Amino acid sequence: MADANINNREPNLENVQNQLHETTLSNAETEPPPVEEEVVEREITQTDHLNKRLLSAFLDRINVGISGITNSGKTSLTNKLRAHLPGCSTICQDSYFLEPPDPRLTPIPELDHYNFDELNALDMDAMIADVQTWKDAQTSDLLGPTPSDLYNNVLILDGFRMYALRDLEQMINKKYFIRVSFDACKVRRRTRHYTPPDKPGYFEKIVWPESINHQREIQDQDDIEYLDGTANQEELCQRVLCDIQRLCRLSS
Repeated sequence: MADANINNREPNLENVQNQLHETTLSNAETEPPPVEEEVVEREITQTDHLNKRLLSAFLDRINVGISGITNSGKTSLTNKLRAHLPGCSTICQDSYFLEPPDPRLTPIPELDHYNFDELNALDMDAMIADVQTWKDAQTSDLLGPTPSDLYNNVLILDGFRMYALRDLEQMINKKYFIRVSFDACKVRRRTRHYTPPDKPGYFEKIVWPESINHQREIQDQDDIEYLDGTANQEELCQRVLCDIQRLCRLSS
């Protein structure tokens, strides 16, 4: 009798295997399918480009762009900044104007003049090459900066049409654009002397429309800081100067 009771308590192996199989199938039917992890590719934004440029500035060279409408005070601001930044360098876009009768200039028959306010009127390849030469010439002083070369890693670019050219725009860490009204610009233009001189109607037909076109070309660049060209010049200078000095402290 004892042996019979023991045999009755032993499980039926075939029944156990069937139960396990049924349980596995049931769980497979009730468990939700695995969720595939979605990979989201983030679009590179203007802020990313700005951060990259600022990081480059902190670690190496600081290229500041002073652009704006013609006769808005770009060169005046650049000269004031230079006086406060011993050792800095400047490159002026006006130095790269083509001279008549260069075939790259666009003639304006009705004015008997050339269009000097478009990008094609400048030798921008030469300007970019000069900026690159300056960058290549900069070396780090292992002993640290001295008062005479505190800002020798600062380059100020002064020009009326720089940001629309991608190759040059990418070299600039901090960008400013000075604005003035049509009337203020026209009054200032009359006091300037150009070679060759402006022809009657050139400002209204060429200068101002080209300036508006340029602003449209760069309107999506959200890293440009706009300045009022009719504001106090010393206040403008101090505003930009503080920005440059802050960048220099961060890069030192």
